Amino acid sequence: MCWTIWYRGLYTAPLCDASTVRLRGEVLVFCFYELAGETMNMSFILSGFYKATGCPTYALCLVVGAFVTAVCSPAMLMAAEAPVFEMVRDSLAIITAGKSTGSGFVCQLNGKKYLITNEHVLRGGQPFSARLLNGKEISFLSLEVADDRDLVRMEITGSAIEGLVVSTKKHNLHDPVFVFGNSDGEGVATSLSGKLLGIGPVSIETDATFVRGNSGSPIIDSEGKVMAVATYAIRDPNPNDWVKQGSRFTDVRRFGVKMDGVVWKLIDQKDYFIRAHALADIETFCLDLYKLRFTSFYLDPAKRRYNYRYASEKKRYVSFPRLCKILSDAVVSFNEAVAAIEDAERRIQYAKQNPGAIDAETTSGIGIMKANQAAEKHKKAYKKVYADVFYMLKNNNWLTTCMEKDAALWLEVVKIITENEGD
Repeated sequence: MCWTIWYRGLYTAPLCDASTVRLRGEVLVFCFYELAGETMNMSFILSGFYKATGCPTYALCLVVGAFVTAVCSPAMLMAAEAPVFEMVRDSLAIITAGKSTGSGFVCQLNGKKYLITNEHVLRGGQPFSARLLNGKEISFLSLEVADDRDLVRMEITGSAIEGLVVSTKKHNLHDPVFVFGNSDGEGVATSLSGKLLGIGPVSIETDATFVRGNSGSPIIDSEGKVMAVATYAIRDPNPNDWVKQGSRFTDVRRFGVKMDGVVWKLIDQKDYFIRAHALADIETFCLDLYKLRFTSFYLDPAKRRYNYRYASEKKRYVSFPRLCKILSDAVVSFNEAVAAIEDAERRIQYAKQNPGAIDAETTSGIGIMKANQAAEKHKKAYKKVYADVFYMLKNNNWLTTCMEKDAALWLEVVKIITENEGD
């Protein structure tokens, strides 16, 4: 391992090929090899400094603003992945939920064994299954959902299954971390390593580059214990923010949810999946609504009509196809209104071209009346887009604080997209 001095926040390149000390103006660089099996501590560092330079150890402290940190190179992290994987492999699970895939792991908690994953993984639908890497399918006794964070645990049968342990260690920034899970949803456990970049009361941040399919993966420390559960990634929606330019905060940031301090709620599986599927379908509804309002994804430009059909689109909804029907009705009424307006325009043009015709005025009036009726019909159908979703999201017991917040978020999204001003 290479130990490096940081000076006033500026990294000085480590010298890993020799044990040496050099002064570069005010910047001091001190590197040495880690002896096999030997623990690096401050007294060892100071002793090495003295032996290499002949200077008293307090000289190390005289470098203004400098401090010592361990630097874990990518090569060193990769070398450590295999032995850590051996510690956890028997506890890793590949999860399938409907058409979605994710990750999970078996964990020992309060004398019982549970399958742990993210709550949003279960929202993918049913059937739900979890298989260990040896192919064995895991059976469940109960379902518990974390009240305030994106986690679920299911008590399992089969005492022979190895359970991981949650770490109680106080980890430091830049500690090595390892993420093992179903990267990209391809059904195989992969290895991702990195450093701990941020520590909070509920979450941690890491630069281990987990991706879709890794949701529910354990974030493991060098002792093979669970630090957190890989959960989500974010990216600044405004990459041109000048305050963040040149910092890591313009890149993708990845977070894991911690397991300590969780309030678990025992929930009937049927009750849970009704609500989980509702939230999953609301998300699909919002994506469809956005595409209809602000993109040409469903638009047939030649006909000036939207091609959003209930018969084909409802298959994408897990349990609440009536949400798709609300959008489909609005689209049908919109297309009818466009057709009525086009017909009215033709009738008005006919009346202008044939002012003496007996039916000219009548034809024009009928066209305008039908157009107004079609527009009114569409107006009512469009109002239902917000009103029906509002009723569905507000008049529901969402079981957990986390689900309730998600429902409120999606309601706000619908309000913004429909430009609805009030409840």
